[in-house]
Amino acid sequence: MEVQSTAAGTALTGDQVQSKESIDETLDQFLLMLTTQLQHQDPLDPLETAEFTNQLVGFSTVEQLIAQNQKLDELIGAQTTSPMQTALGYIGMVVEVQGSGFSYDGQPAKMAYTLDSNSILTNVSIVDAGGNAVWSATGETSPGYHQVTWDGLDNDGNPVDPGQYFLQVEATNVDGNAVTAVPYVRGLVDGVESDGTDALLKVGDLYVSMDSVLAVHMPPQAADPNA
Repeated sequence: MEVQSTAAGTALTGDQVQSKESIDETLDQFLLMLTTQLQHQDPLDPLETAEFTNQLVGFSTVEQLIAQNQKLDELIGAQTTSPMQTALGYIGMVVEVQGSGFSYDGQPAKMAYTLDSNSILTNVSIVDAGGNAVWSATGETSPGYHQVTWDGLDNDGNPVDPGQYFLQVEATNVDGNAVTAVPYVRGLVDGVESDGTDALLKVGDLYVSMDSVLAVHMPPQAADPNA
């Protein structure tokens, strides 16, 4: 939609400009006619001006409504935030997102997964960037949301190096068929970037969309003042 500017510097849409110009032009014509008739009226038989006055009030009311609509549009525009502005509010927060990749920084990593139906066996694994399983455990078998906390140790009890890892969940039902498992990982948002269309949250070395955010948590230091 076309946008124009008034002399006062406020933006009007094309429809608003057309409406305002129309009422201004009509009001000017009316005032000219009223002034001309009043100048040429017979002093002994003055014109009835009540109707002119009512029309003048009506034109003024419409003009005020157009101005109010303009102010309302400006207010709505001021309240509209861009995706990047929204994403900035995530900086410093811990987000839980749908996905398997996460950055391990030496602290216990909290993750989760959902099962869409019962399984007879659920296996939860942490895999490194090379595809090697460094830790595995038996998971919950009931449908729904389940949390997992990994302490950063491998299957032999040795600490692993910080870096990028992946959560893998495999579940099988009583018929031997795979049960759909959806992984969720957590991470601290330390920046935002744009891909040209959407704003992406930077979580360690990973970039995730705001649409994939399941939950937002306070960082450990903020949640525990004594930490």
